[in-house]
Amino acid sequence: MGLSKREQTRRHISAEAYALFEAQGYDNTTVAQIAKSAGVSHMTFFRNFPTRAHVLISDIDIPLLIRLVSSAPLHMGALECLCWTFLKFIRVVDGRSRDKVRRHLLVVANSDGLGSEMFGPNSALMHRIAGALAGRGVGEWEARTVTCAVLGGIGGALNQWADFDSETDLVYLSDVVAKALLPDVNARDRVYRDLQGETTILG
Repeated sequence: MGLSKREQTRRHISAEAYALFEAQGYDNTTVAQIAKSAGVSHMTFFRNFPTRAHVLISDIDIPLLIRLVSSAPLHMGALECLCWTFLKFIRVVDGRSRDKVRRHLLVVANSDGLGSEMFGPNSALMHRIAGALAGRGVGEWEARTVTCAVLGGIGGALNQWADFDSETDLVYLSDVVAKALLPDVNARDRVYRDLQGETTILG
């Protein structure tokens, strides 16, 4: 079965928005320009995306992230849980569309405030992940603090990857980030043992 007309329109708007973001930068691109390029009205744009940022946010499979947080082994603490989630998520994303991930990250990296809007302490993503941790019994402040720390570390590493080192394998990069976030070897080993029996190549 083919895509619905609405989904076709949504994808068309997204493609035109990405083209403009890459050509002139996210910060210099307006909703009016995106709508004009896509040949749709402002109302149609906002019917599909509440804000410009949601063109990019919609590319993050947030439901998958939340499912992973919720399904992480129950013996894990908050930090181990989010590291396990990140490692698992990267393995799924890397298998889907490496080029699209890089395009997405380059747009974010080249914007002055978009990274904070998408991944910062007041972002919807932070609240969703912290809420999923709270659902596992983690206290509110611990959930928020750990989520902010992990998103900050991941965001910095991914922006570096997109800007300077995109030939590096994303799975390898996720191992580097996990090592930085979990310097304790025993804790890191526990995470990898629960990651479908995988082992880290970093020690």
